[in-house]
Amino acid sequence: MPPDELPAPPAAPPAQPTAAPPAGYVPPAAPLPAQPPAAPARRPADDEETPEDRARASNIRQRERAKANKELYGTDDPEEIERIKRQRSDRDAQFEKDQAELVALRKKDQDAERAKMSDVERLTADLAARDARIKDLEAELAKTKQEAVSERQSSLVKQAAVRHRIKAKPSIMRVVLSEFGAHYLELTSVEKKQWASPAAAERLLDKWMGRFAKDNPEMCDAPPAVPADPAAAAPKPAAPRPTVVRQPIGAPRRPAPPPPARTPTTSTRTADMDENGKTTRPGQPNSMNAAELAAFKRKQGLKAS
Repeated sequence: MPPDELPAPPAAPPAQPTAAPPAGYVPPAAPLPAQPPAAPARRPADDEETPEDRARASNIRQRERAKANKELYGTDDPEEIERIKRQRSDRDAQFEKDQAELVALRKKDQDAERAKMSDVERLTADLAARDARIKDLEAELAKTKQEAVSERQSSLVKQAAVRHRIKAKPSIMRVVLSEFGAHYLELTSVEKKQWASPAAAERLLDKWMGRFAKDNPEMCDAPPAVPADPAAAAPKPAAPRPTVVRQPIGAPRRPAPPPPARTPTTSTRTADMDENGKTTRPGQPNSMNAAELAAFKRKQGLKAS
């Protein structure tokens, strides 16, 4: 069959009218996709800085900065502070400029005055200026030495305070230094001479610091706890009981052993003594009688008298 004579496809069935949904009908919501389980919140460590800690620290810094600006510039407005800074910078620059001009004018006046002086007057003025400079330097040196001595004395007082368990707080140390300074000023000239020796000064300072610590116990730390001696705490072993050997009932009593013979040692026996320790010398506690003396002489091959 030719292609143009093929039968037409069947037509689609007509659409059926759908009924309108009732009033107030809400179509069901599409189901949400499944969410993975949330990870457990990590607990920060004790020494870890949290965002709340950083925010709190930032607020504290801002308050401190505003307080400092209020004290320095009288305001905490940034624009007003910048304006005050520029004014102060300009004033300082003008002051330095004026000082430089003043120094130049003074030098010019001094040069004019020196030009009118004779040689003797100029030398006299130079010597006076040198003497004044020497006095200034001596005063500055004495002040530096006094500051060094005061610093060393303050260090010794603080060390003595620590040895006597006084708290090393700045407020307490200021009280200690003040009290010691008042005590030292009350000393007589003879008593102050006793502090010239370093050893004597340390001994007197320890003595005074001990009285101060005793009178002010609230300024001292508690004494350290003495550790218990494990050897003293351990129970002592019981002494061994002697072993007693008892004889059975009805057994014959053993005779006591005879005492050992008293034989003089070689180191104490002399030629005039026999084997029993008797001596031929009369008047001794162990002197021989006449029969013992005769027997001793016969044994020695001597003729008995």
